[in-house]
Amino acid sequence: MPEAVDKQTNAAGFLRGQSSASCRSDRRPQGFVLLIVVITLAIACILFYQLATLSFAKIREVIEDERELRQRWTLVSFRRAMLPRANDLQGRIERGLNSGRSGSSSGNTQIVRATQEVIKINGQAVEFRVEDESAKLKLPALLEERPEQEASRIVGRLMARSRAFVKREIFVGGERPSVWNWYDIFEEEALSGRELLRATDAMTLWGDGRLNVMRADQTVLDEAWRSVFGHLPPRELIDARQGYPRDSWKDLRERLSLRQSQLKLADRWFTGTSSCYSLELRVLNSASDASKTWLFVRDRNVGNYGFEL
Repeated sequence: MPEAVDKQTNAAGFLRGQSSASCRSDRRPQGFVLLIVVITLAIACILFYQLATLSFAKIREVIEDERELRQRWTLVSFRRAMLPRANDLQGRIERGLNSGRSGSSSGNTQIVRATQEVIKINGQAVEFRVEDESAKLKLPALLEERPEQEASRIVGRLMARSRAFVKREIFVGGERPSVWNWYDIFEEEALSGRELLRATDAMTLWGDGRLNVMRADQTVLDEAWRSVFGHLPPRELIDARQGYPRDSWKDLRERLSLRQSQLKLADRWFTGTSSCYSLELRVLNSASDASKTWLFVRDRNVGNYGFEL
């Protein structure tokens, strides 16, 4: 009997061992499959995340391209529409301001040197400013024709209302740029849009060097005339600036009591018409409160220029 009991016990233990081994072997494949599923899901999540990131980047790129295209279209449209007609535009405004007046005894003439407006195109706010560059003193011509100290004094007086700093090296003789820009003239902090506008109110880098005596500010005219003739403009010129319609330069110069040599100088440095205009465009981005500014110049004698400020 004891031997039978032992056999039964061994048989039961053998069966339990077989059952336990069978359970362990069943659990191993199930754990492996679960691990494979988890890894597959992780890889899928990573791939979907990368795909979503690429998709959003592509969407942002498309939006940026579309915005730049709209800006480019705005710039081209304004430049083509405004610059060739700048003289007619300002002339029309002046005629409206001075309508009903005639002769030099009718008081001060309203002079339009710049026109500035803000408009919206396809929801894009654009600030534009058209300015008569011929009504300003051409700085490169001043630097070439006048001694260093005199040129420095004139520039200082013309920039009395600006806080911009002029680079001292521009007054020193030597090789100068064939095409100037404001980076050659001012320290970098003066090149922001508003400060640059104040600093260049009386000076320009463009044009043929002749100052339009009918549109120039009185301070600019005084400095330019004094640098050429050594004295302030004559009374005949001051009176002619008050009248409307304006006299032509040909008629005006005959009344200035200038000698023949002085008339040649006057024709070299002065005129009664404008041949150079600038268009400043500031595209406002309402989403980011940022803006970009471009400056386009149309010079009848040389050609066109374009700069991003």
